[in-house]
Amino acid sequence: MKVIAIDQGTDSWHELRSKHIGASEVPAIMGTSDFGNAYEVWAVKTGKKPPFKGNWATQRGTEAEPKIKKLYEELHNTPLLQPVVEFEEWPILMASLDGYNEEIGLVVEFKYPSAEKHYLAKNNQVPATYVDQIQAQLMVTGCNTAHYVSYDGFEIEVVVVREDKVRQKEILERLKAFWSLVETDTPPEGAPKILVSENLEVLASRYKTLSQILEYSKEELEMIRERICELVKDKKAEFYGLSLTRSERIGNVDYKAIPELNGVDLNKYRKPSSEVVTIKELK
Repeated sequence: MKVIAIDQGTDSWHELRSKHIGASEVPAIMGTSDFGNAYEVWAVKTGKKPPFKGNWATQRGTEAEPKIKKLYEELHNTPLLQPVVEFEEWPILMASLDGYNEEIGLVVEFKYPSAEKHYLAKNNQVPATYVDQIQAQLMVTGCNTAHYVSYDGFEIEVVVVREDKVRQKEILERLKAFWSLVETDTPPEGAPKILVSENLEVLASRYKTLSQILEYSKEELEMIRERICELVKDKKAEFYGLSLTRSERIGNVDYKAIPELNGVDLNKYRKPSSEVVTIKELK
């Protein structure tokens, strides 16, 4: 591997990422990500969309990273570096590592995931959405072992991951094919159809305007609701055309906590699927 002398999160690092495929983008390209797809990565690499700026979940993970690193280093007595590295065999692929120990040849990946994904780590499993990212990191570094570290806000779970040469070969082949699409400005399979019409332009403009109004209204309505709840402590009350009722709602069943259901495939008990249409504003 080639170590690049650059700090993660800097403007130079973002510029570097724009000309590379990062290990964290590999699952989207491979179709195994919960958080993106090949088209979205392609659109960013070709300059058609701005890079992902992050959200509350990524911000939470970034803020927790120093604590996770400290917990891990203390637990394993293993100091970690956080280098940015390039795959020497195919330099388009890079990885910005959460943790790396050259002496023992170990890659470490930190996550502050959902409760469901942390539950998998407690059962010695890596969530599917992170598997290809870790295999890409192992491929770039030449290491044969990684530690997937899952944090729940209090403690960590560590899952040992071994290199999978067969999967790494598949990843590299897919990435090379994907990059050729970037270089030729060819949308990948599954790309959305770009529609142009006067009627759609009018409707889309009105939709975005109303969505913003609705979002602001929801925020204001929630603030008013909270204030009403502060002022009205009664279980039942009526005032100026409104009524307030306080009641207890029974909690949902946590199926994962039922030992008798461990290993049971619940999918066969699902009702028939139905089409869901989602419309959202492109950022």
